[in-house]
Amino acid sequence: MKTREKLVLTLIAIIIIASGIILALVSVPLLPFRYIIDYVELMVRNPFLGILLSAFLVVLALLLLIKGFKRDKESKYFSQEGSGGEVRVSFSTLESLVHRVCSSRREIKNLKTKIALREGNLEILIRMSVLPDTNIPDLIEELQDSVKNYLEEMTGFTIGEVKIMVDTVSEEKG
Repeated sequence: MKTREKLVLTLIAIIIIASGIILALVSVPLLPFRYIIDYVELMVRNPFLGILLSAFLVVLALLLLIKGFKRDKESKYFSQEGSGGEVRVSFSTLESLVHRVCSSRREIKNLKTKIALREGNLEILIRMSVLPDTNIPDLIEELQDSVKNYLEEMTGFTIGEVKIMVDTVSEEKG
């Protein structure tokens, strides 16, 4: 989250907290209702102040709404300095390469891949289902080696770890 967004969320949180405290104080007669009436009268006598405060609150609310519905369109990538300059490969490209390696295996179903950058190294996270009677330890070991070697060969990047999770055994449809 960017600094501007954190500031907006903080201001909105402060306004909501202050409103809640004021409502609580008015509900329990610790803050005389007359203070609220005096504030409203001040806004009526000086409409510029009320318009300014209202505009500020509306802009804050709109920024929060926009942030809530906006998708993060930043493409994540991994970069490394090469002999000719910087080399960048997007995470989605790396995921496609992983799918290419794994799709050749008949016993793998429902493949999901996630790429993470941990301590400067690429980490490949794979979740999948396998067919019944699959030797899972052998399959995982082969896939870890295949994925790591293929990605290193195709991208020139050093792959830190390939983690594979088999979450279900699916029935073969045929």
